[in-house]
Amino acid sequence: MTRTEPGSNPPDYSPPGVAASRPLSEWQRGELTSERHKNRIRATRYLVPLCRRLFGAHPATILDAGCGNGEEVDALREAGHRAFGVDRGYRSVEWRGRTNPGAFVLADATRLPFRDATFDLVLSIGVIEHVGAVGDGRELRPDFRDERRRYAAELWRVTKPGGFVLMATPNRLCPIDVWHGPFVMGGHFHGPGESFLPSYREIRALFEPLPRFAESTAESIDGFFQFERVRRHAAMRALLGPARAAIWLQDRPGLRWLRRSPLNPFLIVLARKA
Repeated sequence: MTRTEPGSNPPDYSPPGVAASRPLSEWQRGELTSERHKNRIRATRYLVPLCRRLFGAHPATILDAGCGNGEEVDALREAGHRAFGVDRGYRSVEWRGRTNPGAFVLADATRLPFRDATFDLVLSIGVIEHVGAVGDGRELRPDFRDERRRYAAELWRVTKPGGFVLMATPNRLCPIDVWHGPFVMGGHFHGPGESFLPSYREIRALFEPLPRFAESTAESIDGFFQFERVRRHAAMRALLGPARAAIWLQDRPGLRWLRRSPLNPFLIVLARKA
């Protein structure tokens, strides 16, 4: 695959391939409908303020690796950043409706079509847990750890010195996962030994051996979610108050280590490249 530097646009993306051209299932159509709204809110409430904190008033060049429907790329561009997205799944059918469809590339994020040190910030939201998995399930291939190392190294390769990789995923140490089924009363209950989800230490270990690794931090998840799935089930709604209290607690000075603990249902890890 030819590697390029993104200018106003990366190379024109190919029309969505076989996976995206198949008729969408009812479940896939429902996911697309739900994500249009919540992805936009997440971008405006969390990602845009994060970029302001990291880069001040300067526009950043951003890659969303596993960008899904592209709503967040649109929001980041509207905020003045040069944002691009790659994905290879069915959600790419929505790219034609984006403000700048040329900002998207149909590609595998383990083989990115960009030159080294291209982006100030690379986003990986809800992707790492699926790297090395069989289909859309929780079953993992025997070499899943190697696949995840290759994925992280590829994100790192296209990150500029002084830039960042943000990796977000449900926390393996938290016993309830409300993002991946099979669901019981709105959640998936699992033990800490299940390998589908990573922990903070495992994410840090993906980046720590890579060249120019400087540090990683567990970031606040305040503003990242709207808890829409939780509200659909009475059993999960009962946990909404404690969950919000746990998020508030994790952001208190001296208690931010709780972001790496089982009290945090979702990890947002920011790795900085020296």
